[in-house]
Amino acid sequence: MIINAEGKTGNGVQLFDAETNVLRVLDSSPSIYTDLSWRKDSADLATLRAKTNERKEGSTYAVLAWTGLGQSERQRTYDPTADSTFPTGMRTVSFRRLSWSDDGAELVRSLALVAERTTASGTPLKRPRIGLYQPWSGSMDEGWTRWLLEQYGFEFLSVHPEDFRSPLRDKVDVLILAEDARIPVEGGETQGPGGRGAGTPPGGGRASGAGRVARPEYAYTLSQGDLQGFEAFVRGGGTVVCFNSATRFAIQQFKLPVKNVVEGLKPEEFFVRGSIIEVKVDRTHPVMAGMPERAAVFVDGSPVFEMLEGFKGTVLARYQESSSPLLSGYLIGEKYLQGKAAALDVEVDEGRVVLLGFRPQWRAQSFGTFRVVFNAAISGSSGTPAP
Repeated sequence: MIINAEGKTGNGVQLFDAETNVLRVLDSSPSIYTDLSWRKDSADLATLRAKTNERKEGSTYAVLAWTGLGQSERQRTYDPTADSTFPTGMRTVSFRRLSWSDDGAELVRSLALVAERTTASGTPLKRPRIGLYQPWSGSMDEGWTRWLLEQYGFEFLSVHPEDFRSPLRDKVDVLILAEDARIPVEGGETQGPGGRGAGTPPGGGRASGAGRVARPEYAYTLSQGDLQGFEAFVRGGGTVVCFNSATRFAIQQFKLPVKNVVEGLKPEEFFVRGSIIEVKVDRTHPVMAGMPERAAVFVDGSPVFEMLEGFKGTVLARYQESSSPLLSGYLIGEKYLQGKAAALDVEVDEGRVVLLGFRPQWRAQSFGTFRVVFNAAISGSSGTPAP
């Protein structure tokens, strides 16, 4: 068991042997301990021990492990601050569970990392004011996006429907629309993802809840003036980042010269749900900075983009020209993917709309594309200098 006492006196990891009634102290220090993890059907135990540095923000965590407890015991410790090969400017964090390899040969398969704030030289980045759209009707994907931003230390503002009544530019520089963003529009249906078919529409969202009675304070719908103001926000230099089916709203609302080539297709023609697909990435673009040249992305009823006449911008990720890009899952109609775009950065006068035709933060599991979310958020066109 873990002991985290007030004042930190007596903090540590203790083991009670029910056969001998002996309570042993495995480790003790003024540090905070978290995340006990037993290896299945074994006497192997691991935990995390916090290590703080007054000159740095947040704690890093050392890994403590004991194998063969009560038998041929062995203790091992991994302290990233004492490892010369550990990535500079990074630290381990505690929100991802420790895991053992099945045979216990590997202490931990993976540790979650976050970047530390440093005084590195170079051109200082500006810190854009980030907004995350939050419908009053609730949104699972918005919740996971909010969790992700919070866990990685991003400051952001939750933007609700009534916030569109006043200029967005006064509040945010970048607005994120998650997968099931449902934007209520006056005199029409809620704008957001459609049904769960593969192409009609492709987003995989839930019904908007037509017929439900909402409390007045949660019933605001965007007027045409609000929508015009939203468009003015983009054209004046703002950035909108859309995940998966939220791209449909942006394409329609801002009349982007982009077509979803799989919209309207029957499931027997094109179908891809909960699958991992390979894309070719433009790593020179800030949104894709740090991504591998060929990256795995999680798609789920996702759009497939084709640029139309008048398109200005950049293809951030594209499907291969031939054969199947499927890495894991189920895909019908690979021909509709070949050579098409999976992600776009579309210029709209002084602003831009980033269309991500995949789920970059799906239930906080798609770690390989988290950086796309972060890059898109911090590459807003304005903001205040970061300290």
